[in-house]
Amino acid sequence: MINYLVTILIDARQLKHKHIISLIGVTVDSTTNETMLMMDYMQNGSLEALLLHEKPHLSKEDVIVLALDIAEGLQYLHSCKIIHRDLKSANVLVRFQPYLKCI
Repeated sequence: MINYLVTILIDARQLKHKHIISLIGVTVDSTTNETMLMMDYMQNGSLEALLLHEKPHLSKEDVIVLALDIAEGLQYLHSCKIIHRDLKSANVLVRFQPYLKCI
């Protein structure tokens, strides 16, 4: 399992796209044996949180831009022969409205 995870993480470091979060590094906590990922800082949190708190303030144009950004990121992943398998609003992170990245 660990070798499989390492292979996936090495592959993930090769992904470069404006709508895909960058994997900077990986470490394992020596006391808990938990794997921790270092990724881009996304100051506005998840799309899920944005929708819960800002939904009444999002224009139709904002929603369209968000949807297109997600689709563009997924299109890139698919061109790399990668299927996300857990795409949901909690796994879409927002840096600046409406700039987002998928994890």
